[in-house]
Amino acid sequence: MTSPTAHPMPAHTNLSKKQVVISVIAIMSTLLLSSMEQTIVGTAMPRIVADLGGFEHYTWVTTAYLIASTIAMIVAGRLSDLYGRKPFLVGGTIIFIIGSFVCGAADSMGSLIFARAVQGLGGGTLMGLAFTTVADIFPPSRRGRVMGIMSAAFGISAIFGPTLGGIITDNFDWSWVFYFNVPIGLAVLALMILGFPKLKPLNKVTTQPDYIGIILLAAFITCFVLGLTWGGSQYPWGSWQIISLFAGSAVFLGLFIWLQTRVKNPTFYLPIFKSRAFTPASIVTFIVGIGMFISITFIPLYFQGVLGSTATTSGNFLTPMMLSNVIASAVLGMLLSKVPLFRNFGAIGVFIFMVGLFLLSTMSPNTPGILAVLYIIVAGIGLGMTMPTFSMVMQNSAPPGMVGMATSSNGLMRTLGGSVGLSFAGSSLATQLMPNINKLVPDYISQALPPGFIEGIASNPHALFNTEAQQQIYSAFAIFGENQQIYFDNFMDSVREALASTISSIFLVAACIFVLGVIIALFMDDKPLRKQFIDSQETIKRLNATPPERPNIP
Repeated sequence: MTSPTAHPMPAHTNLSKKQVVISVIAIMSTLLLSSMEQTIVGTAMPRIVADLGGFEHYTWVTTAYLIASTIAMIVAGRLSDLYGRKPFLVGGTIIFIIGSFVCGAADSMGSLIFARAVQGLGGGTLMGLAFTTVADIFPPSRRGRVMGIMSAAFGISAIFGPTLGGIITDNFDWSWVFYFNVPIGLAVLALMILGFPKLKPLNKVTTQPDYIGIILLAAFITCFVLGLTWGGSQYPWGSWQIISLFAGSAVFLGLFIWLQTRVKNPTFYLPIFKSRAFTPASIVTFIVGIGMFISITFIPLYFQGVLGSTATTSGNFLTPMMLSNVIASAVLGMLLSKVPLFRNFGAIGVFIFMVGLFLLSTMSPNTPGILAVLYIIVAGIGLGMTMPTFSMVMQNSAPPGMVGMATSSNGLMRTLGGSVGLSFAGSSLATQLMPNINKLVPDYISQALPPGFIEGIASNPHALFNTEAQQQIYSAFAIFGENQQIYFDNFMDSVREALASTISSIFLVAACIFVLGVIIALFMDDKPLRKQFIDSQETIKRLNATPPERPNIP
């Protein structure tokens, strides 16, 4: 442990202006790299599924990334508190590059899902530590402006990612969506190694990290998300497979919580949940993650599958959401530094996002494009208002020396919420699409088609965005003679309407969940931002005290 007479601020706050600038550029680059992947892949997914098959695993390509990144985010955040940020930033970049290359070389849905998990380990490390490093360099009262700059980096990737993904998919092989990350990643790696300073941890490590806790946390997240993903799709909810997964997740979570109260260097510092600011912010961030990842994943599917847009065009439809997101996030980040009304701004942001999700749920194949864009902008404004608000609340609630854990907890709750949201959405897509198609396809068509024909399309409706598949379906309608084109058009319209209805119901359920988020945000405590990294020498004494004494939670 460090001496109780240590300087009241971390040593690395004495960085020169040049070092600060290089550090900000470096962490912006890592954020750009990891966040670009979350948006660029979404517009390519329909084409990937069309080539590799396995529509029932549509959401798993994203879910695998989220599970891995969720685990990596919390683990890297805590270990970087003990050993410093730079080794994990460098290591995360290397893993991300390797994962991207393997994704591009995937020749089956299974291999792609595995590669995405590898990529998620690197991406989660980078995403979690980017905002954590801002907390190392700037005190809470000055982080708002920097969060605005960081949001700009996130927004650049969010704005250009979908369009870039669409352009690559329409004009090149989809594998270049992943290969694109390799040269950028190598440039970021060079900048990180050569220009990023070695930030000294606040405390000296005297015991081993909580490796058993890390394993238990990973096991809990994996079992929990697998249960949600497979339930109702691959296995019935009451099957022994799903029950075993949920039972296993409960056991692993219980063991993890029990262990965290007994180790000296816990992976997760549980007493922080006593904070009446941290806990509500965590729950609301979880809910926001549900809406965020459902929107990013299903808006491109809607525009390609329902409206018949190309991958490039569907990517452009995400641009208004991300542009409004980055503007709202940047403006609010600067405003929070001057008027830190977290509870008010947080509740308003969640409410606006809820309204956006509800509006998206009202869309149909006849919805005008300009109206759909307005709905997307509303959702983007709400999302942008929530991101800096709850991130700064969780950082400001953290004891000294545990900012990495608190910041990564924000990412943990958001990505875990995204995993749960996508698991629910994937299950809904698998279970609702076929009944909706049966309701909408005229009987005179469904009865004349070969047995299992409609079921095959429902399990993998790639014909909605694949010209070759549409031609194959069109040839099956030759049995209708001179009415072939008319019946084919009626059938495709019915399938598109069924897909639109299914996606709309997913957005509606997400909007209902956000009602709870608004209520919780209204009960969150507003705390003034600290002017310094550590408030007093007494805080350091409590932090450096040997167990069982623990630092108080602000």
